[in-house]
Amino acid sequence: MKKIEIKVATATDLAGILKLQSDNQTAQGGTLSGGMSQNQIEEMMKDMPQIVALADNQVVGFLLTTSQEMSKKQNIPIVEAMLNSY
Repeated sequence: MKKIEIKVATATDLAGILKLQSDNQTAQGGTLSGGMSQNQIEEMMKDMPQIVALADNQVVGFLLTTSQEMSKKQNIPIVEAMLNSY
């Protein structure tokens, strides 16, 4: 069993987050309901901590967080829908 490390994401984790996000889009057979650009994720990293799970120094999971203020700037449809329903 591989050891999983959970940590606050840094800029060095960005490529892994983007790759995992891309690999898990519905067009690829995944279940992610939306995608964010590198720019959007970088802005989110400045706003709040983002979490990654690493195995053998590769991103195998991530949790992206955003404040309501950042969400309004980013215009991410899935986040807007969640906030509207809440």
